Amino acid sequence: MEAELIADYACVTGEGPLWHPMEKCLYWVDIESGRMFRYYPLSGIHEQFYDGDLVGGFTIQEDGNLLLFMAQGAIAHWKEGKLEYILDGILGEEENRFNDVITDPAGRVFCGTMHINPDRGWDRLGSLFRLDLDGSVIKVLGDVTIANGMGFTLD
Repeated sequence: MEAELIADYACVTGEGPLWHPMEKCLYWVDIESGRMFRYYPLSGIHEQFYDGDLVGGFTIQEDGNLLLFMAQGAIAHWKEGKLEYILDGILGEEENRFNDVITDPAGRVFCGTMHINPDRGWDRLGSLFRLDLDGSVIKVLGDVTIANGMGFTLD
């Protein structure tokens, strides 16, 4: 198999590829620039569909809409081209941003924060939170440098 360039958006921190099974496309984010993209392999079409506040990670909800995890602990729905905040921020996360998120088999979202400007040093640590199905946000773990590359075992 040979790698093939499908889209070049000159991302600063392009990551978080996530397959959308209903739309049959691949989504990804450029964290630093606040842009999001999608690619439809069957047609070869790709596009930037979001340019706004920083997005550190995202999930696909059961209804097919996106849930965006942003700076200062903000969480928003991206639905039909519109951004709707469901949480403006988390107290104590004012200098942090979400970096990585993952949905567990029960539908809860584990979301980790990190310092917005890590070049200033790691004196300001992040946390690992869990967004429950009822919308509550629970702090699972504090003093996290970077929550990144999270996964679950089969059990």
